[in-house]
Amino acid sequence: MKLYQGKFPDIAIMKGINFYKYKDDYLFTRFLCKIAIESFVYSIVDSGLYNEVEALVTNEIYNEIIGFVRMGSRLKKPWHVKATILEEYKPFEESEHKIYNCFFDNYENGENIIFNIAFFGTKFTLNILNSK
Repeated sequence: MKLYQGKFPDIAIMKGINFYKYKDDYLFTRFLCKIAIESFVYSIVDSGLYNEVEALVTNEIYNEIIGFVRMGSRLKKPWHVKATILEEYKPFEESEHKIYNCFFDNYENGENIIFNIAFFGTKFTLNILNSK
């Protein structure tokens, strides 16, 4: 899907943002964790497992990420995020990589809940249960 159908002005400089360089940034990883928690709650509700939402708030295994999302870290230590460049992002060009896509891996495992989000040609992966 093209975002813009018209002619670009001759003086416009179209450059993509390299999100890969933010993979160790405190605020950016906190932003990704917020998206992960919201997506996790949505997936629980979407599955009809409403009782699991209460478990998310009361179960100790989620304390670390919920604290990070709600209050942050006094030491400004980022959450561990693995970043993979899928392709160089080029604004206004067709791409097989969507601007936004997210999904979970190993959801039932119990030891790891891996959240993946891809946008602008970079895929970010984080473990909801472990900041390291």
